[in-house]
Amino acid sequence: MVAAALIVAVGIVRHGLAFILIDQAPVLAAAIDGGNARAAVAAARAIADTGPRADSGAIDRLVGAALKRDVTIPAAIELRALAAAGSGDGERADRLFHLSSTISRRSLPTRMWLIQQAVDRDDVAGALDNFDIALRTSADAPPRLFPILAGAAGDPVLVPAIARVLDRQPQWGPEFVFFAIKQGHAADVANVVLGMRGRASLATDSLDQTLVGQLVAERRFDAARRVYTAFAGRGPTGSLADPRFDDPSARFPFGWTFTDGADMSAARGAGGGGSGLSYRAGPGSAGTVASQLLMLPAGPYRLTTATAEDAPGGGARPYWTVTCAEVGGSQLVLLDQPAAGNTAGAATLLVPKGCPAQWLALGLRASAEPGGQSGGIASVKIEATPRPVDR
Repeated sequence: MVAAALIVAVGIVRHGLAFILIDQAPVLAAAIDGGNARAAVAAARAIADTGPRADSGAIDRLVGAALKRDVTIPAAIELRALAAAGSGDGERADRLFHLSSTISRRSLPTRMWLIQQAVDRDDVAGALDNFDIALRTSADAPPRLFPILAGAAGDPVLVPAIARVLDRQPQWGPEFVFFAIKQGHAADVANVVLGMRGRASLATDSLDQTLVGQLVAERRFDAARRVYTAFAGRGPTGSLADPRFDDPSARFPFGWTFTDGADMSAARGAGGGGSGLSYRAGPGSAGTVASQLLMLPAGPYRLTTATAEDAPGGGARPYWTVTCAEVGGSQLVLLDQPAAGNTAGAATLLVPKGCPAQWLALGLRASAEPGGQSGGIASVKIEATPRPVDR
């Protein structure tokens, strides 16, 4: 009875020691606990990872030992499948990988094999289905598969199929879109997003704004406007959006963004009924407090602004600028905001060719007044004007 207890105890110790060693020394773990299927598979994989000179006989013995213990271990079946593939028996490898997939959908190596098989057969839908399964079931899949999928988004032939997969609203979808944006694939993933029927699901993570912002940063203005319009359900209206500062639904960059800092700020609500823009800045503070992106076609325009109320004190006056949005773009106009309330100011500008987008901005000059500066603007607008007739 004591001997039997000792045998049991030794078995428990052996199993526990193997469990501890599986990750750091799998071959040793398998030697200590020959009946541990997990240790046998880990040891076989460790030997296989040593390269072309790996002991195939040892691998086969370890895999056989694991399968004797449990015939449903996907990792062991995968090793048999890889061995079959390595020996040129593609049909057997394919059967074994499909068996592994039937037993468990969570094995990433099996998914990778099935993806490659689908690609070899030009089965786009099958490959993407296995991408989806892998990304749903394996935490190791995104770093391996996101770069491949982001690259595939650059192929116009694959864009509709990728969009259909994202329309299933998989949990990994927003993470993939964010990855693609940040890894230099914003224009490609924009085409995918535009092809989605359920793209609104991405707006909950503000990915639409992230994508539009990145496209603008890359000077891909037309693509940015298409994405903005697709999510907003409407495009920018008129020459500029929200001229009276009373429409918060017009979002940046094709709507206003306002500075909100301790030294200076701007906000809606200078006039009656919630319209108008109020601004303020402390002594010596200067900079841009409001801006939006325009896409005015080449031609002549008139910029007009109206002051809501008398600006207290003298000296510094706010000013509007329109500047080409390309790198190093030229300033097209500068218009000072009138100091007196209920007064309008205007200036003309000419948008040249090669200037597809422009930044309209409200700037504040530094004030020497002890209380700084503040005021209200009723509206700003830009209108096309007739071209002069050559005589």
